[in-house]
Amino acid sequence: MKDRKVRVFSLVLAVPLFVAAFWIFSAEVGATDDPAGKLFQALNWVSESPDRAWARVSLGDVYVSLGRHEDAIKAYKTALRFEPDNAFAMNGMGYAWLGLGKPEKALQFFVDAAAADPSKADLKSLGYTWMALGKNAEALDTFNSVLAKEPENTEILNAMGQASYSMGDFAGAVKYFETAISVDPLKGDYASLGYSYSALGMENRAKESYSEGVRLRPRDQESLNALGFSLFSRGRLEEAREIFYESLDIDPDNVYVLNGLGYVYSAGKDHEKAIEFLEKAARADQSQADYVTTGYEYAALERHQEAVAAFRRAISRDPSSAAEAWYGLGYTLIAMGSNVEAMDAFRRSYMLMPEPRTLNSLGYAYMVVRNYPNAIEAFNRALGIDPEDAQARFNLALAMLDLDRRAEARKYYGELQKIDEELAAELKSIMDEAWK
Repeated sequence: MKDRKVRVFSLVLAVPLFVAAFWIFSAEVGATDDPAGKLFQALNWVSESPDRAWARVSLGDVYVSLGRHEDAIKAYKTALRFEPDNAFAMNGMGYAWLGLGKPEKALQFFVDAAAADPSKADLKSLGYTWMALGKNAEALDTFNSVLAKEPENTEILNAMGQASYSMGDFAGAVKYFETAISVDPLKGDYASLGYSYSALGMENRAKESYSEGVRLRPRDQESLNALGFSLFSRGRLEEAREIFYESLDIDPDNVYVLNGLGYVYSAGKDHEKAIEFLEKAARADQSQADYVTTGYEYAALERHQEAVAAFRRAISRDPSSAAEAWYGLGYTLIAMGSNVEAMDAFRRSYMLMPEPRTLNSLGYAYMVVRNYPNAIEAFNRALGIDPEDAQARFNLALAMLDLDRRAEARKYYGELQKIDEELAAELKSIMDEAWK
């Protein structure tokens, strides 16, 4: 069986939830940067004008700025009792619910604020809330309303690019990101533009975007990381490593950078260094740990117990997406001589992702214990999925060799010559040695 190839990992374009700048109803509230002073003043206004909506809104604004979102909601609710159409209070309720991580509750208040007084509507926050809820078409409509008044708003143009990307409209995303860059190159989202080009298969343009982002903002970590992964995917390991180390200087605990260095060292067969960075990534953020690659690196060093532990961590973390982890576990168990357990691992991998390579591995495990009927069945099932599968023919020929069924072994050799000459030459050498 052939060695496992290094997998190329891609960054996923993440759209963070934007928390809008808060409306401060009174200029006097913003006159001091002292949080305690702001709160004291707002409470004083409420004491002096207990039945006035503006005083409660001011108090709510201060609570939001302090992260006390539940207290803010109470203040805004009181304001809305006094003045049901107060758009500032509605916007404030939206900010507070966003702060509590509940965009579905925030949405209606931003919509109501726009209906109550369009001049005071926070369409920007409404658009971002639509995005947080996965309603990107609605977000684009809302952002278009903002753009009609502010055609050179780079923040909105970038947000529209992100919404378009999330909808799968990569060409539209490119248009918005490039427009933002043309308005203000220093505020352009070069990393997202690169992701969009990459999604369109325009990898050279993607690399140019990442590089331009790094040139204009040398400490732009997202562009650095995107450039590093772009170089890595092209096999330019030295350059990728330099970029990742540069990014690591900015944030030593960045899990994407640590994993990236792990992949670079893995591709360079420096398994000890690969493990060092992959383990650092796991300590920095277990939810982003790549236990599967870590398992393969341990396996490459024949540190089988540690490999098994890594694969099992991957399986326990996400059982429904553990096909690769089960596959790696199977290989490791074969190396340890635990063939029955290996068979079970390959079966589980196949159930999650029915690929010919898994059936080939399962068949190999059967061959190790000389269960040829089941091995041959597995190899033939692999051919049923992919009639051009060279590895299955190679394995079938090996099984026939072991059973001394020479005519069938030669048949598979002849078929293999038409599909994979290199593998056929390897099989010919084995056959010649067996039939001396």
